[in-house]
Amino acid sequence: MLNNRGMRGDHYVTLVVQIPTALKKNQKAALEEYAKACGEDVTKA
Repeated sequence: MLNNRGMRGDHYVTLVVQIPTALKKNQKAALEEYAKACGEDVTKA
């Protein structure tokens, strides 16, 4: 909860991100559709 408004200082957060090294065709297609829905350009380079 963030009820203590008098509390100040730095807050540190640790994130663990796992990036897949290989995608199946259906996984890649789903990711590309999501990118399109978010307005990303998914044309191949």
